[in-house]
Amino acid sequence: SSFTVERKPFGVVLIVGPGNYPLFLPAVHALHALVAGNAVLLKPAPNTGAVAIAFAKLAYRAGIDPALFTILPESVDSAQRAIALGVDKVIFTGSPENGRDVFAQLGRHNTPAVMELSGEDAVLVFADADADLVVRALSFGMRLNGGETCMTPRRLIVVDAIADELLARLQRINSPNFSVERVHDEAAAVVRAGAADFALGVCIFSRDIAKARSLAVNIKSGFVLINDLIVPTADPRMPFGGVKKSGFGVTRGEEGLLEMTFAHGVAVRRGNFYHHFDESSPADARIFSSYILAAHGRGRKRLAAIRELAKALTG
Repeated sequence: SSFTVERKPFGVVLIVGPGNYPLFLPAVHALHALVAGNAVLLKPAPNTGAVAIAFAKLAYRAGIDPALFTILPESVDSAQRAIALGVDKVIFTGSPENGRDVFAQLGRHNTPAVMELSGEDAVLVFADADADLVVRALSFGMRLNGGETCMTPRRLIVVDAIADELLARLQRINSPNFSVERVHDEAAAVVRAGAADFALGVCIFSRDIAKARSLAVNIKSGFVLINDLIVPTADPRMPFGGVKKSGFGVTRGEEGLLEMTFAHGVAVRRGNFYHHFDESSPADARIFSSYILAAHGRGRKRLAAIRELAKALTG
C-alpha cells in the first residue's frame, strides 16, 4: 500500500474574540483560518464590534471574499446560535469560567476547539538573576494594557539567595501586589511552578541561560520565556496556547496554521495480495510469528523466519 496525507480545512471556523486585545488576537486567528481555506465567523467581545468591523473592511480591501468572513453581533447569543447551527471548529479566548460554558455546548455537538483560558503565570527568579531586569520586567508586565493580559505575572517564585534584595526593590517602586513564594533553590522553584493548576506560561530570570533552558524543559506549561516577559509570545513564529486548566490547542506559528486543518489520509492498494480478506485460520499465527522474527530477528533465526514466512504466504 501507499499513503498520502494532506491537510484539509475544517469548513466554518467560529472565532470568539477577547475584550483585552480585540484586534491582534482575533485578527491572527481569522487570517490563519482563512489562509488554511476555511470560512470565518468572528464574534467580537462586548464593546469591541467596531474594531472587528474595521478589521473586516481592511480584509475585504485586501481581497478576502466577504462571503468567507462574517462579523457576528457582540452578544453571547450570536455565538451560541452559530454553534447550534453547526460550525466546524471554534477558537475561543477568554476566562476559564466562560470557556467551560462554551466547551459544554461544544460537547453536545462534538465540535472541536482551541481554548485559550488564561492562567496564573509564574515568574521564577534564580539566585544569579539580574535584579534590575526583573524589577523592570515585573513593572512592565503589571502595567501593560492596564494589567488586562492573560500572561500578566500573578506569582513570583524567588530563590532565597536573592529574595530580600529583590523584594526591597519592588517595594521602593510600589509595584502592585502579587503572591510571593520563596524557595531554597532553582529546582524547588521549577517544582513549585509545575504544581499549579493553570499552565499558560512561565518566565525564568537567570544569567545562566544553559541552566535556565535545562530546567525549563521540566515545566509543564504552554511556553517558557527566559529573561523576558510577555512580548516574545507576540512573535508570529511562536505557537501560543496553554495546558491543564489554561486550555488546549495552539494558535500562531506553524502549529497554529495546522490547527485550522485536519489530516486527511488516502491509502492505495496495488497488486493482488488481499490475504487479510480471507477467513482467519491457525496458519495466521505462523505468518505473524515468522514475520516478527523476519523483521526483528538476527542471524540464522532471521533467515529461517524469512523462509518460513515465504512458505506460509505461498502455501
